[in-house]
Amino acid sequence: MDPIFRTEKLSRLYQMGEVTVPALVDATFEINLGELVVILGPSGSGKSTLLNLLGGLDSATSGHCYYRGQDLSSFNEKALTNYRRNAVGFIFQFYNLLPALTVRENVEMGATLVKTPLDIDEVLEHVGLAERASHFPAQLSGGEQQRVAIARAAAKNPDVLLCDEPTGALDLSIGRKVLDFLQKFNQEQGKTVFIITHNGAIAQMAHRVLVMGSGRIVENRINAQPCAAEEVTW
Repeated sequence: MDPIFRTEKLSRLYQMGEVTVPALVDATFEINLGELVVILGPSGSGKSTLLNLLGGLDSATSGHCYYRGQDLSSFNEKALTNYRRNAVGFIFQFYNLLPALTVRENVEMGATLVKTPLDIDEVLEHVGLAERASHFPAQLSGGEQQRVAIARAAAKNPDVLLCDEPTGALDLSIGRKVLDFLQKFNQEQGKTVFIITHNGAIAQMAHRVLVMGSGRIVENRINAQPCAAEEVTW
């Protein structure tokens, strides 16, 4: 399989006064096109830093991150903006919905950024929000708001979906619905999906699991038999 991402000793250090804090150290791995990847580890282990580097939201202190063979560190600001706009969909733990826009309008915000978006009504149907399309974020539950954020990212039809703790604030029932959508987006659309989580149970549905600790990838394993999202429990 062709790698969509390849990293070589990717590192990100932060300077806090006279102290250097290593957020990510020497991350080296390959991710194949169409994989569902779970990045597992406790808070402070470097998961979000890695996701930000893959998504072009931050720059590495050293090392390299290649997307389809192109080194992201060589991109100028315009190329990075195009990369973030067209190739990557972001799902953050905080929903970042626009309160004055309806569900459908929030999702349209993502779709209008690209030339080949997915059908908005179909995406809303897939996340179970078709009947809530005319509602505003304040009229939705936390789980529904999270699904709007996911629909907005997916509607762009990106090659890569980067999800930071997408089920962190959800109960099991709603969390499974979110995971089911992400799994179907991966399987049916052939997209590469990353899920950051501290919840080890979610690793059961991944093709690949990256385990992180103290800014390092301490394990990179292939899951021979990923389970269906509806089988995940915690």
